[in-house]
Amino acid sequence: MGLSRWGTCLLALMFVACGDGVGLEPPSEATQGTLRLPLTAQSPEGAVKLVGATFNITGAQTVFISDTSADTLTVPLIEGDYTIELGGSWHLERLSAPGTPLSAQRLSPSVLAFSVIQGKLTEVRYLFKLAGSGGVDVGIQVDNGGSISGTLTFTQHEGPPDSEFASLVGKSVPFVISFETSRVVREGGGPKALSVETGPIFVQFGGPDGALLEKHVSPFFKGRSFLFRVTSLPNGYQVLSTFLIEGVGSGAPLDFVSHESQPFRGTVDPGGYPETTPFEFQSTMVFSLHAFGDLSGTFTGTVAPK
Repeated sequence: MGLSRWGTCLLALMFVACGDGVGLEPPSEATQGTLRLPLTAQSPEGAVKLVGATFNITGAQTVFISDTSADTLTVPLIEGDYTIELGGSWHLERLSAPGTPLSAQRLSPSVLAFSVIQGKLTEVRYLFKLAGSGGVDVGIQVDNGGSISGTLTFTQHEGPPDSEFASLVGKSVPFVISFETSRVVREGGGPKALSVETGPIFVQFGGPDGALLEKHVSPFFKGRSFLFRVTSLPNGYQVLSTFLIEGVGSGAPLDFVSHESQPFRGTVDPGGYPETTPFEFQSTMVFSLHAFGDLSGTFTGTVAPK
């Protein structure tokens, strides 16, 4: 089967690091980097704006933003590590229909981590899912796609005792994996299964405790494809298995292993194959990064393939 687009619209309102800084004030000794926050994006039915949001930025500086009337916000910041939290009574609306909220879901964690580097623009993006169909190719990004979102809860670390990863034991980190396209194959010859291979993925780890993963793990994932399989069991349950990420595995700098999930109630089509409808899962997982050791725990979330 060829690549197929899922019937929802995945909107990435990016807080973008792009271009050469034309039109921006050059960083000074007190403001050494810049965060630029575009609040609009294109969708198949026209331009969309994030309205009513607030942004609380904490780190080397503390900045609270409540005026989001502009299409783009520019925030000069001292070099360092930060978190940004999306709050307020936000909604998405079309520029052609101001005051009319759109049906939308935030996929990204509300709190994201980022770093500001001297003389650089910094990129952060929040992902939203809109009801709709069709696709466009724009700089900000509107995708038709699926997602996996949930929480990683770390229970054990094996490796250097002074490893930064050791600090994550006992912590829970929200995450989202989004993808624009996928190839779906129905597999028989045994238990009936649905094999899903995605196009390039975008990965985010949220919250203050997610900063380490965003810095050291997320770069290995972004832009790769991954494969997962949903298998029907005779008793009406299903399992999620074979979670493989391109270029991530044995022999690579990063290895990620997710074991077969606990059985969950699922739906099947008339042929007995799992349907491409959202489902929740729980399994165990291990991150192995050479310099940091092995970090293991539970992997829970919701798969929304369309």
